[in-house]
Amino acid sequence: MKEWLIPTLGAVICWAGWAFLPKIAMQYLEPKSVLIYEVLGGLTIGLFILASLNYQLEIELKGISLAFASGALNILGVLFYLQAIAKGKVALVSTISALYPLLVIILALFLLQESLSLKQFFGLSLGLFSIILLVT
Repeated sequence: MKEWLIPTLGAVICWAGWAFLPKIAMQYLEPKSVLIYEVLGGLTIGLFILASLNYQLEIELKGISLAFASGALNILGVLFYLQAIAKGKVALVSTISALYPLLVIILALFLLQESLSLKQFFGLSLGLFSIILLVT
């Protein structure tokens, strides 16, 4: 088994919970409040990870800047997602928002010079086609 598969499946399970639970939380809270509590939940995990590193973070300005920007984009994306599921069906919003890997693929191909095999390209195309079928 490929060494990246288990953590990938872990991410899928966690992100499914992340995508689904806010719809229920917003029966009790507004989207911005849900976002703050999500950030606090993430901060809690971050503190556990920091403790596991014996509070020794790596310091490198370029890496810190990119990681900070990544976190800011993630939280803005979550806010947009929460606003969308507050007004729409979580099944459709989560499916449409799941198109973001297409942008990741384009960025990886052009900026990181990554490549896809024909089989991988075909698999991604089928995934995109399935999302189109679900949404329309």
